[in-house]
Amino acid sequence: MIFRIDKNAIVSAAARFMLLLAVAMVACSEEIQLPGGDTAGWNETDRSFGYLRRSDASQSVSSVEVYDGKAVVEFQFGLTGNPRKAVDASLELDPSLLESYNEEQGTDYELFPAELLSIEDDGQLVVAPGKRPHPMAVTLRTDERVDPAVEYAVPLRASVSTDGVAMDEGADWHLLVVRNGGARPDGAKESGIRTIVYVEVNDCSPLNAAQYTLKNSGKPIVDIVNIFAANINYDAVSKRAYIHMNENVTHVLENRETYIAPLQRLGIKVCLSILGNHTDVGPANLSAAQAADFAAQLRSVVDAYGLDGIDFDDEYASYYEDSNWTAPEGLEEPSAANYARLCYEVKRAMPDKLLTVYHIGRYMDFSERIGGMTPGDFVDYAYYSMYGNTLLDGWEDFLGMEKSQWGPFPYDISITSGASNQIPSELRMRQLRNDGYGVNLLYNMRPYDYTEMFGMMAAELYDDEILFTGELFTKDWE
Repeated sequence: MIFRIDKNAIVSAAARFMLLLAVAMVACSEEIQLPGGDTAGWNETDRSFGYLRRSDASQSVSSVEVYDGKAVVEFQFGLTGNPRKAVDASLELDPSLLESYNEEQGTDYELFPAELLSIEDDGQLVVAPGKRPHPMAVTLRTDERVDPAVEYAVPLRASVSTDGVAMDEGADWHLLVVRNGGARPDGAKESGIRTIVYVEVNDCSPLNAAQYTLKNSGKPIVDIVNIFAANINYDAVSKRAYIHMNENVTHVLENRETYIAPLQRLGIKVCLSILGNHTDVGPANLSAAQAADFAAQLRSVVDAYGLDGIDFDDEYASYYEDSNWTAPEGLEEPSAANYARLCYEVKRAMPDKLLTVYHIGRYMDFSERIGGMTPGDFVDYAYYSMYGNTLLDGWEDFLGMEKSQWGPFPYDISITSGASNQIPSELRMRQLRNDGYGVNLLYNMRPYDYTEMFGMMAAELYDDEILFTGELFTKDWE
């Protein structure tokens, strides 16, 4: 469960799920200080210290809401130095930690039932020589023993048993505050049409998608938000594709309680878009083994940041930009079969998550079964990419796909005036619904007032009216 982000992108904020918890979290000011993001200057004779941190929170106290009976929380065990030998470490439940915390902070968290908690590999790990933090998943389950009205805590303690290595002071524990969220809110509407919105997080906040709800049903008009975008990169030495996330995508994911959880609490699904990065690799030219490996990495990202799925966009790879491109050693020639294989491996790695495809490029003929499944089985939704234009039969490019999985009318909604074909119309929304299509695709949502546009969509697609909170969210991070 290893994936890459930019080496200088360090976890920057604590997770919070409610105002009541915020007070307790502020009271706990002891942060895990990661000893520098770049360890290149250390030598192998330096003494090593271990540290524990949650993958998406830098403080020693964080929170999680468990929906639908299960949540997976990713932790990391890291070392500040580079010992010559492997390091034996463990992660375990420490009830005494919760007793001390409650007494010192004046809180009254109950101990989460130990029988509903599991730690990957029974909490035992061996960290090989090197500087990369070791991931470790903690799985929480809820049943009738976990009262939704009660706040629980999972007190975790890390330790090492290797000579010459000690835990960094104050960085050996983490208190995970848990609340049973019950059934996950469902944003699906009676008509069955899904409104999917792309948000360019380089300069915009995803929170704008949560500001529009339907008056009668109380559901959000947006069903799925695609965070745009992370990249697929390639290491020519290891011949391995890996995930690259710039500082803006990293910030949004690592602050999920601020930018992602508020959407999910309304019933909006949040997915991460993956596209090329002007290099030799893209979704269409991985081997079967590379596709399975990349799918496993994506599963780690989805689990670590509590996402609802992955969206693929085959743009900005070298083969996409240059028709004379030839595959270097270690990569295959691009093909629709390779692209479909990657989608299949992603769905196989996370069958409970969404997998969507942006219909663009030369490799969109998903016409063969893979592993006994049709592409319509492992691609949940697909949609046309030429804004303001129409592709009515694009769903036929995916063997086994139904028309209800297809979006024929994409719009760039950063454009709110001008050419009529760029502005969503009542006629097109009516055709979308009457002809049995299932996806309304909107790109580049901005901090604009979309009351008029979304009001029209609410009426035509959902027989409802739109309510707008009046709040607009610009990018609020550096």
